Amino acid sequence: MKTAPKVQARLTGALYLTIMVAAMFSEFAVRGALVVSGNAAATAHNILASEPLYRVGGGLDLLTYLCDVAVAALLYTLTKPAGETLALAAAFVRVTYSAMAGTLCFFYFGAVSVLHGAGAQALSDGQIQAAAYSLIKLRSTGFVVALVFFGLHLLLLGGLLIKARYFPTWIGALLLLAGCGYLINSFAQLLYPALSIGPWLLLPGLVGEGALTIWLLAVGVDESKWSAPETGQ
Repeated sequence: MKTAPKVQARLTGALYLTIMVAAMFSEFAVRGALVVSGNAAATAHNILASEPLYRVGGGLDLLTYLCDVAVAALLYTLTKPAGETLALAAAFVRVTYSAMAGTLCFFYFGAVSVLHGAGAQALSDGQIQAAAYSLIKLRSTGFVVALVFFGLHLLLLGGLLIKARYFPTWIGALLLLAGCGYLINSFAQLLYPALSIGPWLLLPGLVGEGALTIWLLAVGVDESKWSAPETGQ
């Protein structure tokens, strides 16, 4: 039995809201509170002192990537009338991002395993702390790489929303801007790590995805326009 597009839109919005809340809590309330930049000892102390919180943060990361896979499938269905090939490409790129980001959880949980001395009995406390901190940094760098794919997804999704007649064009434009911000931010960090550009390039993503989430939850899609053959022209 097929699910109505408006129901799919509401489900997508609910999943998107879950992603945003879980990701922000994990990033700011967990990593932002426990990881001390450039200080392996302080980071190790914070993680061991608040290990349940640290593990919850990793669990929320996994939840967001699982939700991302579902969102990729739902957005494909919702945007397919605007261009099936483009919608498939957008879904594939988002799933690629989710797989990459999910794999990085090995490093995240590996850090706390190292701090408990797993396989590191011959190392000093300082060496163990440095090894754990290196895993956390590797996870962060890998996530910057993964965001290249997420930025590309937003570019494709923004183009689809602009092309479609059943989503507001301005949300598509915001997602295009967000995609550019993610790409510029990631390439700047990877190619010119000494360049400090701040997090402001990621703000359009919060605004654009937030607007899309609210629209999906509150309005959904115009089913008559969604089903019209000319939307895919």
